[in-house]
Amino acid sequence: MIKTMFLFFLMIHILCDFYFQTEEMAARKQADVKWVLLHSVLYAGVSAIIFRVFLPGFNRRGILYFSLSHGVIDLLKFFVCRTFRRDEEGGRRLKAFLIDQALHISVIVLLVYSIRKTDIPALFSPAVLSVMKVFEVSGSAALVWTVKLLLLHKPANILIASMLEAYRPPSAGAKIGGRQTGRLIGTLERMIIAVFLSLGEYSAVGLVLTAKSIARYDKIAKEQDFAEYYLLGTLLSTLYAIAVSIIF
Repeated sequence: MIKTMFLFFLMIHILCDFYFQTEEMAARKQADVKWVLLHSVLYAGVSAIIFRVFLPGFNRRGILYFSLSHGVIDLLKFFVCRTFRRDEEGGRRLKAFLIDQALHISVIVLLVYSIRKTDIPALFSPAVLSVMKVFEVSGSAALVWTVKLLLLHKPANILIASMLEAYRPPSAGAKIGGRQTGRLIGTLERMIIAVFLSLGEYSAVGLVLTAKSIARYDKIAKEQDFAEYYLLGTLLSTLYAIAVSIIF
């Protein structure tokens, strides 16, 4: 049950820190502390609602600790980045992102460890448990796949884009319909790979990568810089999907 609790807290963090935060808000957070505070309030509000619906037995002090710790870490990140603004180039933003997320996950680990002796099943909403029982759905399996799918989309796109930023050629930013289709393709690629790995169909992963390469074959063949950038992005995306599948 400890693993279930960790997955539940991680799910809340991913939802609040990535999916309930727009790219515009994330960009403004770097320039104005007011947006950091706004994000912290939004994070606290959404997480409190999720706790109330799914985990009403969890004490308010724990929810307050969960929310305040996130705000403190984000404020610390803001002032540290402002102090060393000149050093943001050359992968410093990627390091800040990784350290920031590592601190958030560390808080979750400490919080889950602090309730290890609690009657965890009693914390969950009886209504939610009864619905899962009716549909014969395993709560642990549902949480695992929820966290997997959430990690394979927006967090993956942000992390991989940050890692590829220094290698991005001018021609890589092609857009269709005003949106970058590469991110959506990458998300679907990782999700399909995760499904194939869970089914033990390891050879089918190659079909996904082949189909992706065929779509960009002409550009890969003509532009060496884009070919290297594309290969690096594909390998990082595949590695990410494999890592998430192994961990969860």
